Amino acid sequence: MKLVPAVDLDADQLGQVQAIYEDAFEASLRSPLDNLLRDQVYVLTDGRTPRGFAVLRVLGPTGWVYLRYLAAGPRGQGLGSTLWTHLIEAMTEAGHSRIIWDVEDPDEPGTDPPEQQIRTRRIGFYTRLGGQLLPVDGYQMPMETDNHPMRLMASDLSVVPALVGDELRAVVTGVYRYRYGLDEGHPLVQETLRVSGLR
Repeated sequence: MKLVPAVDLDADQLGQVQAIYEDAFEASLRSPLDNLLRDQVYVLTDGRTPRGFAVLRVLGPTGWVYLRYLAAGPRGQGLGSTLWTHLIEAMTEAGHSRIIWDVEDPDEPGTDPPEQQIRTRRIGFYTRLGGQLLPVDGYQMPMETDNHPMRLMASDLSVVPALVGDELRAVVTGVYRYRYGLDEGHPLVQETLRVSGLR
């Protein structure tokens, strides 16, 4: 297995990536594939067959990348872990020091038990691979109209202390600034910092 940039794939292979994407994410969580291809897209391949993909966006001059999507299929064959391992190697070689992403909050009020279990398993998957669930409260994507709570996670690509204090604050403000275009004075950013004790 190897990780290749999506720009190196032909139309048939991109169609297979689209199928993995549609299988992994419900329609309400998907952006058009053409939109994703504007970011850095890496595909895990087995020969010529795509087995998974990751979509990343560089977070400005921070040296960090934001993981927009990660999916592998078929499930249950260790492909997600393999994809993650290759992705970490590629990002380290590219000179990045941290990957940051968000996950749906399993403690969101009104979440039914099966969905809560899926969200908890997703966090467990990333935690087993070295991801850290960050102590940030009130984080949400600014385009959400229903105040859908999310949790931030991060994985450092070098050995560093746990994210706390000013470093944690920099993660929150960096994601909002370079992923969503919101400066530190935006009310959503200020509220996230406030409820997380980072002001």
